[in-house]
Amino acid sequence: MSNMNRIKVFFLICILCIVITGCNNPLVPPLPSEGDDTYTITVVSDNATVFGTVYIDGVSTGIYLSGNSSVQVNDVSAGVEITLVDDNSFESHSELFVPPQTTITFEWF
Repeated sequence: MSNMNRIKVFFLICILCIVITGCNNPLVPPLPSEGDDTYTITVVSDNATVFGTVYIDGVSTGIYLSGNSSVQVNDVSAGVEITLVDDNSFESHSELFVPPQTTITFEWF
């Protein structure tokens, strides 16, 4: 068998192996799909004077956070703003939810 035929056979075997195993590279992670993932977050009050209903992007979750406690909120998308609205309808500052951090701590109202 000539050297040229050996090279052709070698390349055919390489191409056949690539076709059979696929072209996936395990070292390169897949790109995340935007907006599809939701998270369970923990909203924490780190002060007795920080309390109220948890709002996500201006919409009430119906979950009330008492002072010096925590609550969990399900199905939260990345990039939303978390605020608290107290019993007198005063709105707190906003905290931005950015994964992978899933704990949002309010140290002041």
